[in-house]
Amino acid sequence: MSPSNDSGFKVEPFDGSNYGLWSYKMKMYLMSKGLWGAIAGDETTSEAKEQQAHAAIVLNLSDSQLMHVIDSATAREAWGRLARFHHSHDMANRLWLKEKFASFKYAASSMSGHVMELEDLVMKMKRANCGPSEEDVCAVLLRSLPASFESLVQAFRMSVASFSFSDLVSKLIAEEVRQNEAARVEDATALYAGKRKGKQYPKKQQVRRAKGPSGTCYNCGKVGHYARDCRSGRGPREQQHDQSNVAFHASEGFASNSWVMDSGASAHMCKDRDAFEEYEEVHHARSISSAKSDVKLNVIGHGTVKLRVWTGHAWIDARLENTLHVQDLSKNLFSLTAAAARGMTVEITRNECVVKRGGTPVATGRKQGVPPVSQC
Repeated sequence: MSPSNDSGFKVEPFDGSNYGLWSYKMKMYLMSKGLWGAIAGDETTSEAKEQQAHAAIVLNLSDSQLMHVIDSATAREAWGRLARFHHSHDMANRLWLKEKFASFKYAASSMSGHVMELEDLVMKMKRANCGPSEEDVCAVLLRSLPASFESLVQAFRMSVASFSFSDLVSKLIAEEVRQNEAARVEDATALYAGKRKGKQYPKKQQVRRAKGPSGTCYNCGKVGHYARDCRSGRGPREQQHDQSNVAFHASEGFASNSWVMDSGASAHMCKDRDAFEEYEEVHHARSISSAKSDVKLNVIGHGTVKLRVWTGHAWIDARLENTLHVQDLSKNLFSLTAAAARGMTVEITRNECVVKRGGTPVATGRKQGVPPVSQC
């Protein structure tokens, strides 16, 4: 029976790994038994205690380690042989751990996973008696982060007098959550309105674009300018809604600021910055794909657009939340997918698309005719 099992103490037999930890625990055991003097060279140590210390060391070694002490005459000699052999081995291990710590990089799939990898490395370094300071751990963590965290890294370095690892980790995880939420919105797949790859339109739906505005003024009814530029004053349609912009169609050939119902876009998208009632810039811009494989569109912000929506019977106020600002779009996109995700139903016929909430129409799009939505 191993003497380390006496009085509730337990030291696992040393198998060659983590000598520093084993030697520390073994030293504590020998001290608790009053036997450490045999290792320290205390001349007053009795022969009986010398033998007990020698036996304690040998009995707490695995078979693979006995070769180092099998012919040792004293406890002190056995202890010294183990120390000399494993210190040289541990030196190489410490150098390897320090090199890995110095070159630590972000390779995990999440911030929590990245932090866990760093903490595991630090724990191994501590066991090898080369544990870094908390400040060093913070510095390595900051240096290892991807470029998307650069603004937070700079802010953290400039705003604190001392480094707290737990505070830094909390901020990084919170920033990761914010970035993931922003990416969920920004990575929506966009399609150019009326420009899906390989899709052809009947000639009767195509309108040759002139250099000037090609839409119809919904104040005076004339073609060639918009209601916001109309010199005829407010016409009889003023009571219906403020037609400051042409709105939603399901076909090509309308003004470039039209809104188009699109089943392919997974988020509402608007090309006009002035249309946003609430707006937040995207500091780490990302590209989204159009239907054309060689076209990438940049999302430069997102927010809420306020609209006047035609239900098929009346004009009502509506707000499109989580709308992406993509200024290179040819048309503004109303995402039928996003509407469906909010619990609305979409009914599409040959010439009309109706969005309903609880069976009640909230927006109607037509291939030709009265536009169903107008920017306020």
